[in-house]
Amino acid sequence: MASSLATLRDLGFESRRTSYFPQSNLDSDLVPFIEAQWGTYEGANKIKHLTIKGISKYADAFDFIPYHLNETVEKLSDDQLIDFLDQYENIILRHPNVSTLDEAYFALAKVYFRLGQKDPNQKNVWKEKCLQILNYYPQGRFHREKDAAEICVWASAEFGLKVFKNLLEKDKRQPEYAGGASLVSAFLIHFPDQWESILEISKVKTNTIGTLHSIETAKTWALNVANNALAAKLKQNQNVMELISKLLTQIEEFILSAPLGEFSEQEIHEIRHKKIVDRLTQGWEYLKKKEYSKVEELLNSIFAAYEKDGEALFLDARLFWLKSGSAEEGMKRAEKNLLLASNGDRLGRGRLHNLIGCALDELGKWEEALLSFQKAEELSPQDSIYVANLAEIFWKLGNKTSAGRYAKKAKSMGNQSEIVETIFRETTKNSPKE
Repeated sequence: MASSLATLRDLGFESRRTSYFPQSNLDSDLVPFIEAQWGTYEGANKIKHLTIKGISKYADAFDFIPYHLNETVEKLSDDQLIDFLDQYENIILRHPNVSTLDEAYFALAKVYFRLGQKDPNQKNVWKEKCLQILNYYPQGRFHREKDAAEICVWASAEFGLKVFKNLLEKDKRQPEYAGGASLVSAFLIHFPDQWESILEISKVKTNTIGTLHSIETAKTWALNVANNALAAKLKQNQNVMELISKLLTQIEEFILSAPLGEFSEQEIHEIRHKKIVDRLTQGWEYLKKKEYSKVEELLNSIFAAYEKDGEALFLDARLFWLKSGSAEEGMKRAEKNLLLASNGDRLGRGRLHNLIGCALDELGKWEEALLSFQKAEELSPQDSIYVANLAEIFWKLGNKTSAGRYAKKAKSMGNQSEIVETIFRETTKNSPKE
């Protein structure tokens, strides 16, 4: 009978709705109620006592905490915040380490944050309360790094850094979107003089790339996102924007100066490519205008900085094709450049394979072109042009089934080229409707 809280949850007692407890709008979380009954007893008494017979002795067993308090707080004016605390603060504080009270904890944190912003003279009092409730979350169960980023940092610089480091450890793939960018933004806004703390975190190899991407994303949001409060604060703070650039430069240099093999070829390529991307864009503008000598000058400048950039090598091969007027010569140049391109530059290598495929297509070597387009798609599957080229080459080879399949895929990726529309129309007009 001494069932654990976990077992009670497994049996379906977690978050049970109720309508018979003495409270208006009763939509309450029963976990604190169950937890209080079982958790208050110690030792053998835990087995002996099955129910609570007196409300005065175990008052916390009769705390009924409504759902969606977080949403309730969003609707409150500043003048209503103290009334909210009078009603809910004590009953929530009696129940630490309850995962189902996530929203209740967060609601209190937001109230403390707003009161601290409203009354600077009492800011430290509200910060202490905020830090207390943020530590109520069970170990490893805090997942509000993004929407609570500024609150975490405001409560304590140390706590904000702790949350950021924990996020880097638990989300290896894209921590920047899970709250990393928001935490970095908030930290630099509130504690710009402690920017080197972010730099120190980045020097731990397992944290380096996640920190770099978080800072990059924070900068991108500041420059391009209009409906993000932290991004707006960042953009308006020139000093912090300069700190972000400084951090990016130092972390990038740390990566580039690391021993061979410390970071992947792709990670190194991404940093080196950023340094030449503006020149590369300008090079394509010159190419459109047929100002070939200017393209050559830019390419010489790019290769002096980074000779393995696949996209620059692609531009070089395309320039060679246009200047020579020969698809075969352009193909040979692309094949040579493939040997030079960084293995970490999947996008650039994909474009070189695509150029080879286009040259082979022009030369009427469709079977060989097919292989090149397949390699391009494998390296850069998100690019619809390679899928469209596969549709076209299958069409030329007489394989209408494969052509139709790739045309449909290209359309689903947003490709609206004439050949894709034609193939799709021709391969679907006689097919039965689903």
